[in-house]
Amino acid sequence: MYNLKANYDKILPIVKLALNEFLLPDGNFKTYKNKPKWSDIEVVTLSILAETISLDSENWMFSKLNNDLLMIFSELIDRSNYNRRKRRLSGYINSISEWVAQQIDGENRKVILDSIPLQICMNPRILRSKICKDDNNVQPSTSYNPSLKMHYY
Repeated sequence: MYNLKANYDKILPIVKLALNEFLLPDGNFKTYKNKPKWSDIEVVTLSILAETISLDSENWMFSKLNNDLLMIFSELIDRSNYNRRKRRLSGYINSISEWVAQQIDGENRKVILDSIPLQICMNPRILRSKICKDDNNVQPSTSYNPSLKMHYY
């Protein structure tokens, strides 16, 4: 499975580096009346960890943290509190995603969104179709789907 602690330890310094200018010394973005179990930076890191390893089930993640990793994450945040703080910190989470994308990709604005073939038009209309024909980089190609026994464009 996933080594959540190892991935968490790799992501935490990246998040701290990206959000260093907004952080207070205790790892929070604002001062709290009562000190929370987890700092804001730890909540942001756990949220990004879940996105990074494509965890669809938050229930699975928290059961894994409670059962297997309770010794490592000694004071685990409550799930409802995590969701509330995650929603409040969504702006920081989005800025981290943009910052990482900028570090990886730089100024390149072209990205591949999906590699699954999609039928644009039926076979008899291929010659008349004007969809995506202006740019040679995105011009569609013809292909065959054997399960449907059908050509598509």
